[in-house]
Amino acid sequence: MTRIKPINPNIAEGKTKEVLALAQKQFGGIPNAFKTLASSHVVLEAFLGLSSPLARGSLTPALREQIALAVAGKNNCDYCASAHTVIGEMAGLSKKEVALNLKGKSEESKTQCILEFVNHILESRGQVYDIEFIKLKELKLTDAEISEIVAHTAMNIFTTYYHMIAKTEIDYPLVKAQNKQLDNY
Repeated sequence: MTRIKPINPNIAEGKTKEVLALAQKQFGGIPNAFKTLASSHVVLEAFLGLSSPLARGSLTPALREQIALAVAGKNNCDYCASAHTVIGEMAGLSKKEVALNLKGKSEESKTQCILEFVNHILESRGQVYDIEFIKLKELKLTDAEISEIVAHTAMNIFTTYYHMIAKTEIDYPLVKAQNKQLDNY
C-alpha cells in the first residue's frame, strides 16, 4: 500500500495542476511516479527542473537509462527498475543489457567502467578515489560528461529513495530490483 497518496491530475488544482501539466508536456504522460511526487508541487517541480536540462546534456538516452538502472538495482527500487527497464528498452537497450545494468554491469567496456564509477558513488556515498577519475579520463570522458554522470546518479538516488519510501504503486510491467538484502522494510 502506498504511503504517499498520488495526486489525480484530473482534480489537481493551482500550482500542482500546472506542474502536472508541465510533466505531461515534457514526458508525454503522467506515471504514478509523477503523481506521487506531486503530493508537493515543489518536489515534482524540483525533479522536472533537474531532469529536463539533464536530458539535453551530452550523455546518450541509453547511458542515462543505464545509470538509472544501476541505481535502481543497487538501491533495490522495484518501481525504478520497472520504469527504467521500459524506458531503457525504448532507448535501444537489449533485455540482456538491461538485466546486466540492474546489477551495475554492462557488456560494453566503456559503459562498464562508467557503471563501476556509479556503483562506487553509491557504495562510498560520494567518497571516490582519484584512480576512478583517472579511469574515466582514460575513456576520454570530459569533465562535463563526468559531471553529468554524477548528476544523473544523484537524481536517481533521489527518485529511488523517494519511491521506496512512498511505496509508489508500480504502473509498468513489474521488474524486481536485484539487491534483495533490503526486502524486509
